[in-house]
This record gives sequence, structure tokens and C-alpha cells, in this order.
Amino acid sequence: MINIKGDGVDTSELGLRIFELTGFAKDNGAHLQYLTDFENYRNVVEKYTEAGAVTGILDNRVSEIGPENGFWVLATSNTGRIIHLQAVRYEYLKGQTLSQHWLSDPALYAPAWLDIDFNRSDFDTAPISHEISGAVCYHADFWLDKEYRNLELASLLSNYAMVLALARFNPEYFYGFMAPRLVKKGWASRAGYHHTHPWAPRWYISDKQEFYDEYLVWVTGQDLIDLWSSGKRDTKVLGQVAQHVDTFPAVSHAMEGN
Repeated sequence: MINIKGDGVDTSELGLRIFELTGFAKDNGAHLQYLTDFENYRNVVEKYTEAGAVTGILDNRVSEIGPENGFWVLATSNTGRIIHLQAVRYEYLKGQTLSQHWLSDPALYAPAWLDIDFNRSDFDTAPISHEISGAVCYHADFWLDKEYRNLELASLLSNYAMVLALARFNPEYFYGFMAPRLVKKGWASRAGYHHTHPWAPRWYISDKQEFYDEYLVWVTGQDLIDLWSSGKRDTKVLGQVAQHVDTFPAVSHAMEGN
């Protein structure tokens, strides 16, 4: 059973979107899995990605994360090789803004592959971060094998995680951090993030006169629902998918054998 944390979500339309994206990914040689074991997630990230480390807020050794507040997506190729990873974490920010939430423990959001000097790092953040509160999803650790890196597949995979999160948590906002070079290439909008701002944490690297800059990217859950709801729907497919929406986690795990 999908655990919806808010009202107004049309699970039939989300079910159709999941069905479509799963099919599109398969057509591009990517077989998707929905997973919630974050011990396994950490092991897979450390073994397969260039970063070789999990962002702290997604690391079950230092942060409370599991099936109740997060999931991760894994994709394999037609030969069973792991080609993609990403993760989503849900928070309900009660009585605090997103910027206050970050500043309570910035190390949890620091780039895991860098040795950061927190005393020199700049945490002045985008104005919107002082307004965002309530139900939010942090979208991070997106990795795609070099052989499969193209904007079409990457944006499809990002949207897949977002629609899963809408069905699972129904957040008011999605947000993440993104390297400036990716924003300038148009990746943020293709990934579903309609808003970007250069004021995200500026991470200074220890013992170096260098920093790692990031943009804050965000979009509202309603923005995505409105976007995906536009246009005509295939009622036949919609009916077929709707029959399975209430047992979505079981359907998702069944993908593992594909």
C-alpha cells in the first residue's frame, strides 16, 4: 500500500506516469528497481560510482533513513550491469525553514567525496530556502554510467524518482544541489527542476585555496503534477495501471527480476 502523506494526489495518473517511464527506460536499455535498504545502497554506491561515498543525510550510519522516509533507484543494463543510482529522502520541516534545517548540521549535505573545511565554507543560501518548509524531498547522489550519459535518459531517470516520491510522500517541494556546469547545460530543467539559484553552500576544500560551488535547484510537487497531468491520457492503460497502484511497492520490487 502506498503511504500517502498528503491530500490531492491522483494515484491513477501517477501510476500511469510510473508505467510510462518504466517502459521508456527499458526501451533505452535501463531496467529500473525501487529499493529501500540503505545499508545495501551505501555498499553499491561505494563499489560502483566515481564518488565512492554516500551523502551524509543518505548514509544510514550517521542519519536515520529507511523505508519510512526514503528510497533509492537502481538501474541495470540488458546484461545485468549496474548503470544508474539515485536516492530520495523525505522530511517534514515543522517550525523551521529549509535553510535552518541545513545549518543544523551542514556536514550531512557536504559533497561526500571531498574533504571539506566547514569553518571557511559559505552557507549563505538562496532566498527561497528561507521560505520552504513543511513536506520536502531531498533528491541526490544521482549517478549514471558514462556509456549511458545523455540528457534524454538522465532526465527520464530523474523524473522517475520524482513521480515515485509524489506517490510515496506527496511533498510540497523537491530540492537538490547541482554543479554549475550542469545547470548551464540545461540539465536542471530537463531533470524536472524549474527553479535554480546560484546561492547554495560554497564548500571550501581543506588545505587548498579551492572551493566546490553548487546551485540550489527546486520545484514544487504541484508544479510536477500540473505538468504531467496536461494533455490527453490513454484511458485503457490508465485503467490497467490503476489496478496495481495500491500494491505499488510489491510491483516495484518485482521489477528486480527484469
